[in-house]
Amino acid sequence: MRSAIFSCARTLLLLAVTVGCGSQSMIEVAAPLPALPRSGAAMVVFIQPSSYAEDEYFPIFDHRGRFLGDSEPVTWFAVELPPGAYEFYAAAQNTAAMQATLAADRTYFVEVASRPGFFKMRAQLLPIAARFSSWDERETWLAETRAQRAAYASPLDADDVADIIAAGHENLADYTAEELARRTLLASDGI
Repeated sequence: MRSAIFSCARTLLLLAVTVGCGSQSMIEVAAPLPALPRSGAAMVVFIQPSSYAEDEYFPIFDHRGRFLGDSEPVTWFAVELPPGAYEFYAAAQNTAAMQATLAADRTYFVEVASRPGFFKMRAQLLPIAARFSSWDERETWLAETRAQRAAYASPLDADDVADIIAAGHENLADYTAEELARRTLLASDGI
């Protein structure tokens, strides 16, 4: 009996160590740089340059609940969107939030930053723009990360997505003016 329990526990531990917690929604693609958006559309590139949260990923949604992709460590993915006003949310221990105004025929960049949390990683969504120091890192980050694209829908159900949107929208409302400015992509930030 004792050896059966030990064997079962060892098997479960081995599975936990070898399976990992990577995204099942994303696939790697051979793309050295993000493509330009189609005429009349905007492109948003989400980059997570850090390997800090090695086995964790952050599902990213827009304010309408559209699944944009899972941000994994040392990866980037690009999403083409119609021009307009957006809110983006990343689900983690917290719900990271940012706002964006996207213009047609422009490409925008967002850093998905991971931070230590309590038992789970926290996320931040930060604009990468010429007005911030992260702009100087953009090309290096793209070169040193793997390109991915969403191949499947998010496994989260509609109630979970609604909770993410509500928490993210509340977080945006709670930011100070300075915090909100640091979490806002302007139409002029695109290239």
